[in-house]
Amino acid sequence: MKPILLSLFVGLLMVGCGEQVIDKSELEGRNGLAYLTNEKTPFTGRAESLFSKGQKREEINLKDGLADGRYTLWYRNGQKREEGNYKHGKKEGTWTAWHENGQKWWEETYKGDKKDGLATGWYENGQTRQERSFKEDKLMVAEVWKLNGEKCAVTNVEDGNGIWVLYNDDGTERFRYTYKDGERVRN
Repeated sequence: MKPILLSLFVGLLMVGCGEQVIDKSELEGRNGLAYLTNEKTPFTGRAESLFSKGQKREEINLKDGLADGRYTLWYRNGQKREEGNYKHGKKEGTWTAWHENGQKWWEETYKGDKKDGLATGWYENGQTRQERSFKEDKLMVAEVWKLNGEKCAVTNVEDGNGIWVLYNDDGTERFRYTYKDGERVRN
């Protein structure tokens, strides 16, 4: 997500009584979320960035300098890569990402910029990779499957405690994390 917001490199288009293109050098940002058209005036409108060949890379709405409303990111081939909503600079509601082939990659729910609710991930072939449940950004439950559909016997996070393992497409272990009270405690 960080590279997405940091890539607003082409300019901003202001929506309203006309259109104004603003060069990136005229902007100041805080973590890629707050933009100023000068030292005192926060930007409100739609911001876009383009790939080098002119196709749209991302689009975000800003209100008083903060991300507010729909955010969308695309691959170079025009396929949607990620989409979600911001409210006052924070992720809010359902966020979805897709593999370059169009299959869903992951879907997560946010409340006030914190994961809250079901988060599901898929392999590029559409097979479920993982299902996790969060409460106020803490991992409470996790289930994981290998690409062949075999359930991971090692992953056992319940009530925020246990081990979470994720696998590569070839079935080898990608990483293993231990959780206590919903927080990662060691690798």
